[in-house]
Amino acid sequence: MERYKQTGLYEYAHILKPPTEPQVHVPFNLMVKLARVAPKGSEAEFIKAKLEEYQYLKETSNGLNERVARALNWVQDFEEDEPEKVELSDAQRRAVQAVAERLREAEGVDEYQAVIFDVSKAMSMKPREIFPLVYQILIGRPQGPRFGPYVELVGKETVIKELKRGLRD
Repeated sequence: MERYKQTGLYEYAHILKPPTEPQVHVPFNLMVKLARVAPKGSEAEFIKAKLEEYQYLKETSNGLNERVARALNWVQDFEEDEPEKVELSDAQRRAVQAVAERLREAEGVDEYQAVIFDVSKAMSMKPREIFPLVYQILIGRPQGPRFGPYVELVGKETVIKELKRGLRD
């Protein structure tokens, strides 16, 4: 009896048209979080790469494109269009400028990750003072994915360009 009840609920959850093959199971809130921090223009690729890295796609990727599209639509519909302009003090402006400059010289994920720590040490600031500024400029939020892997995925030149744009605003 319980099996029939579960089968019926599954069919209704899929509007009486359940998929014929098993679908990928990824928490929607994870998909939305990834969609929020995904680089513009390569959102789907970013999300898929992260899900592979997090080992959500071990068994199947059926239905993934549809779920990614839904997460992106949700973010587009319910998130702010333009991130707030970041107001920077002179010291903060110098720190972000230094991050952009040192990032140009860095190569690889580990060096990208170390850039903010190196800048904070050189400027007698704490990393927790610089990370929120950088993330606010890059993704419109004070927190984000690990900086090194994000730079690797988005591209060093893109990140540098966005940081410099944030300094101009």
